Amino acid sequence: MSKIGYTDVPVETLKEDEFDIDVYVKALAKFVLDCQTPMTIAIQGGWGSGKSSFMNMIKAELQTSVVPSIQVWFNTWQFSQFQMQGLLSITFLSQLLGEISSEKANNLLQTLSRGLSSFSKNLAVVAVEKTLGETMAGNLNDKFSGDGVANTVDQMKKLKDQIQLAVANKLEKEKKDRIVFFIDDLDRLPPEVAVEILEVLKIFLDVPKTIFVLAIDYDVVITGIQNKYGAKIDSAKGRSFFDKIIQLPFTVPIGQYNISKYVQNLLDKMGIKEDDDKVSFEELIRASVGCNPRSIKRVFNTFYLLNTVAELKKINIDIEKNLVSKRQKIIFGVLCLQLAYEPIYEFLIKEEENFSKDFFEQFTTEKLLNDDYFKNLRPLVKDNVESYFRSVSEFLGLFFEVIQLDKNSDELSIEEIENLRQILNFSSVTANSSDTISAKHASRIRSNSWSDYQSLLCQFKIASNVIQLLKKIDEIVISMFASDQIKVQYAPTALSFQANVSKRKKVFLYCSFKKSAVRCWFGDNGKVIDIITENDLTDDVKTMIRESFQKIISQK
Repeated sequence: MSKIGYTDVPVETLKEDEFDIDVYVKALAKFVLDCQTPMTIAIQGGWGSGKSSFMNMIKAELQTSVVPSIQVWFNTWQFSQFQMQGLLSITFLSQLLGEISSEKANNLLQTLSRGLSSFSKNLAVVAVEKTLGETMAGNLNDKFSGDGVANTVDQMKKLKDQIQLAVANKLEKEKKDRIVFFIDDLDRLPPEVAVEILEVLKIFLDVPKTIFVLAIDYDVVITGIQNKYGAKIDSAKGRSFFDKIIQLPFTVPIGQYNISKYVQNLLDKMGIKEDDDKVSFEELIRASVGCNPRSIKRVFNTFYLLNTVAELKKINIDIEKNLVSKRQKIIFGVLCLQLAYEPIYEFLIKEEENFSKDFFEQFTTEKLLNDDYFKNLRPLVKDNVESYFRSVSEFLGLFFEVIQLDKNSDELSIEEIENLRQILNFSSVTANSSDTISAKHASRIRSNSWSDYQSLLCQFKIASNVIQLLKKIDEIVISMFASDQIKVQYAPTALSFQANVSKRKKVFLYCSFKKSAVRCWFGDNGKVIDIITENDLTDDVKTMIRESFQKIISQK
């Protein structure tokens, strides 16, 4: 039996490449083998963009090359998890020296590191002088002047000489041409610690026949420099630091990833086929989480879980087969919304009683930025507000297409609204935040009788006059039809009545409730009225109920 779910384990070889990026991997591997040394290459990209996979594939390519090389892998984040951040630069050097079998250099390193505090300060002086210029280094030297600095610098020079000798001896012994060091997860460290590792590379390991391939992001480096050396380090000096350490910056080409192939492979593993809708699974991905592999895997993992829950709860048992696939896509769209635009997801849950075509048409960039209706949303978006809302508007345009079960009408029917409400509430189990989702949204609890339903409404503190109105409506509708003609749905957010005309039970009356009234929606007629007192339940209302039922029956 095949295993389910998609792990975050990086790809190891090109055979596992699902994004068709082999040309970039092969080009980088060729550069590593042909370039002059020493050389430092930065594999840049955001979290989850595939930096580790890229380095793995380059390493695998080097192992199959006719040009002999030694590959050494160092994961900085693993060491930092064991409370070693203060010693990480020493640990890093010691580990790499162990890989090239340099006992003499390692002994010298241990001598240097015995006075760790002074060593770190003196290392800072040397590092800044080499990378940021003499003026800044001079300021630090004023603070740490004395024989200690000169003595430490002399020992550090001896250490670098020993490292260079160790590299040459290792290559001669194993008859190899160069050593390639892969340094992973630098951007998972505190930025100032990541910068310290880069300083160590520049000071000690910038020797012939060595190449360093680093998983690092430029913004992390700039933040680390400013955290470590203060506000005097402007963006120009930060760029200078980066450029002096990194000779080849390479950004993971997520824009070139073959997302179509990747998404289709994930759908195939789940046994889900793309339908003929205007909007595809891929479009929903691109308009939400984008091309980030880690985020895509997370969407599919939660999608698999909710599909399984739906099957076990028999949620789709009375639904036509073609509508099951449509509901699956709505679930998928909701999960994309939940992961990429969480404030909007939570806003929809709070505003579910207002769902309509007009409601979704409000989500334009201009209105999101300016309308009072969205004023509580804007503070939740911290950066690039206009760009964020532009993306939200684009996604919700696609999402509106997805939630329509009837493609012959661009109006939202009661059935479509109720379907979306069910899925939104159903999806809350995978949301990051539960604070803004009230208890009645935690699950789609349903009652089997009025007495149970009344208890449920009391539990959710629905006003007593509203409960009485719902009871009266329930009595009226049940008295108008035979028991085999209708099905009553008692849910925490609404009371609805469905016509038993096929496997697809269509809603002919949907009753949502406010603080002091019940809002009644009459099937696809587009008629909506508010019932405030029992006197509002007139003969005209009963006629509208019967007409709504008859319209659905006639469509049988």
